[in-house]
Amino acid sequence: MTTTTMRELRANMKTYFDTLEDDKDVLLVPRQGNREAIVIMTLSEYNSIVETEYLLSTDENRTVIEKAMRELDGGEVVELNESKL
Repeated sequence: MTTTTMRELRANMKTYFDTLEDDKDVLLVPRQGNREAIVIMTLSEYNSIVETEYLLSTDENRTVIEKAMRELDGGEVVELNESKL
């Protein structure tokens, strides 16, 4: 996560946005006073976070994903030949 000031962001917005896109990073911009900081990220990063949140939102989904990860780690996989699908 990169942090910058509002002033620095205004002066170098294109550079920051290009870097966020290239590095898939997140930019944190603190604000003065009691105002909440702002987070800037690419749409693909945001969508990834939302999808992960959705997939882990229920115990059933979480259980299925954890089981699949254990099977993968344990080598319990079946290789499919795409030409036979």
